[in-house]
Amino acid sequence: MAPIGAIFALGVIFVVPGTKNTLRVCGRATIVRDIELRKSMEVHGRGLELALAVEVATAYFRCVTCIIRSKLWSPGEAAASDSSLLAETMAKHGDLPMTVAEMQEIIVGDEISRLY
Repeated sequence: MAPIGAIFALGVIFVVPGTKNTLRVCGRATIVRDIELRKSMEVHGRGLELALAVEVATAYFRCVTCIIRSKLWSPGEAAASDSSLLAETMAKHGDLPMTVAEMQEIIVGDEISRLY
């Protein structure tokens, strides 16, 4: 697996939707173009141009206080991942020549046709 760029420090927190569980992973990451590695990650015939190889130094479960206090998964709370919020942000702050409704239509279409 030959790296194409610099090796850099990486920290990622994985959140499992609907649960209070989080997993923190820290280590070193490298962007790679290894064809066999990328081929193993193909989904529905679509592959990757690059992959991120991570050498894990530490991995541990984190305190869930932030999930509880934020009411992240509580019904009725505002969802930060709401695609209409994304459409509004992109159309207005991206200074795009389209309406929020047009951007929302693109986002929904992409979710249906371009996910894989």
